[in-house]
Parts: sequence; C-alpha cells; structure tokens
Amino acid sequence: MIKKIRDSALMYATTVVLVFIFLSMTVAQGGDEEQAYYQTDVVAQMAEQMEMLESRIETLEARLAVLEREDVNTTTDATHVQWSEVNSWKPDNPALRSIPPLTQWTTDEVEDYISQILDVSSRETHLHQDAPHIRMLAEVGPDYIGSLLDALGTRSCMANEHLSQAIARLAREEHRELILDYLPFHYQLASIVVMHGWEDDAAETLIQGLYQDDYLSHDWLKATAQFDDPRVDSGMVRYFIHGLNFTTTYRVLSDWSDIDLDAIVAEAWEFRKSGKPCEVTQMAAIAASHGIFDAIETLAQTIRSGHPEDCIVKAASTKLKKLVDDHGLAIEISELILQEPDALHYDPVVKNYWLD
Repeated sequence: MIKKIRDSALMYATTVVLVFIFLSMTVAQGGDEEQAYYQTDVVAQMAEQMEMLESRIETLEARLAVLEREDVNTTTDATHVQWSEVNSWKPDNPALRSIPPLTQWTTDEVEDYISQILDVSSRETHLHQDAPHIRMLAEVGPDYIGSLLDALGTRSCMANEHLSQAIARLAREEHRELILDYLPFHYQLASIVVMHGWEDDAAETLIQGLYQDDYLSHDWLKATAQFDDPRVDSGMVRYFIHGLNFTTTYRVLSDWSDIDLDAIVAEAWEFRKSGKPCEVTQMAAIAASHGIFDAIETLAQTIRSGHPEDCIVKAASTKLKKLVDDHGLAIEISELILQEPDALHYDPVVKNYWLD
C-alpha cells in the first residue's frame, strides 16, 4: 500500500514535468514579442498545475503518514536524526546541525529543543514533505505531543507547517481529546481529525468555524460539509462571502444542488471586488463564470494594466483563457473585451464566453 501511494505521487509529479517540457518547447518556437506574452500564460498554467499537484501530494502524504507512523521512532530512547538524511535534503544546514540531541528528556529540555528547531523553521521559505525539521520535531515522541501543540502559532507559517506534520506523525487514538481541544485555535489540525476519522467528535468546532472569517483549510471545509445540520448551509454561504478560503468553499457549494449559486456568487463578488488584488482576481474568475460581466472586465483590465511577469497578471491571464473560447493571447482577448464589449457573449450552460 505504501509503495502504491508513493508511486501515485511520482506519477502526478512526472505528468506535470512532462507538461512543463512540452509547453516550454512550444514557447521557444515563438517570436520575441509573442513569446513574452505566451510565456505569461505558460507560467500561469504551470503555477495552477503545481497547485493541483501540491494538493494531491498533500493528500497522499497524509495517507502515507498514517501507514508509516509505526516506523517513526517515538520512544524515549530515540536516536537523533541521521545527518546523512538531512544532507540529502539540503547540502548544508549548520543551524540544524548545531541543535544537540535530547539526552535528559525533561519537559524543559524538550521544549527548548522544539524552540530551537522552530527558530530554524521560521527562516525557511519552501516546504519539503521530508524536511529534517519535521523528523527532528517528531523525535520528541507521543509523550510530548502536548508540547508540540503548545508551540503552534508561536512562530512563522512555515514553522506551523513543520509542527502540524510532526504532530500528524505522532497522533494516536489516545490523543483524540487533546487534538480536539486545540482544534478551535489551529486549522492545521483538521487534517489530523479527518485522517483519524474524528469528524463527529469535532462537529461543533468545525461548524462554528464557518461563522468566523479566519482561514479554514480544505480538510476543515470538506469535513464540515458532510454534516446534516442547517447551520452548515447558512454558514458555508456566509463563509464563502466573508471568509478567507473562499475558493475551496466555492467548490463545496458547487456540489450543492438546492441553492441559488448565481445569486450567492453575485453577492460575494460585490463584497470582494474592492479587496486585495490577488483575492479580486480569484473572485473575478468565479464571478465571470456565472455571467457577471464586470468580473471578466476586471480580469481584462488587470491583464492590460499590469506587467506580463507580475504574478497577479499571470493568474488573471490563465483564468481569462479558460473563460473565453478563443485561441488568441490573453492580452489580445483583454483588448477585445475592453474595446468591443458587445462582441462578448456568455453561455450559461457551459459557463463560458465567446467573441464575435
């Protein structure tokens, strides 16, 4: 089973790499000016593909962690992580090397050990699923999972990711109540709740989360959507309009057949269209797919007014190309939309546009 999961992750990674090679070769064939614009679309497409890949690998890694957790050294006489393993991930990390292994296993020593690792984690900028920080944190063992939970939220987002993955490797049935106690304050723990099938025990916390605006993870939202509770219906709509993770919430709502999604999206667009540029671009793509013209116009204006290498412009270019049935470059489509708006037509069946 473990081999099948690893093979599945490898297959997804290989597919994306092959797509990247193909698109890169295609780009190389264009002229300089055309190439500059086309590269914008290619990079944006790759970014979206990588986002999908990362989501898939995250799921696979969660399953793998459960299957392999018996292999994690969680006893009090654990051997310090082998630095040959660390070196395979990063050629040289003197900060991690300088952290001494646990010897006395007192609470103070364990908490200081965790703190030193998190200091290093906070300086990292990329998450690696097999980062030595995670394995070193997991060395404290299940007896000190409370110390790991206490450390959540005390450092950077990267440190929280390392902590939550270490906790996931150590969590057992006997930690159920402890994990549930910390869940209201740390959305990362929702993946552990789902992994162990503790959703029913966490139902009240999960539902109440919909009535706040803080970030809720994919696992949190998907787990909450399964409950047969009227508060879920109203709460999911409320969170889509006001909450941080509205893109995942939209995918949840799209699976519901008994709601007026067009009206909900229109309300969300009115609320969000004056927000942060990255959020406006994401919401504009959703709203445009429901026939809201000023949303697709917003995407076109973003593309025309920004630099082709700007990440917001890249995202807008990819989203516009998906919405409009036209083989032109994103910048060309944008100019047509803005100069000849009457030439743009919407098909509500396929939620797409075409140009005369």
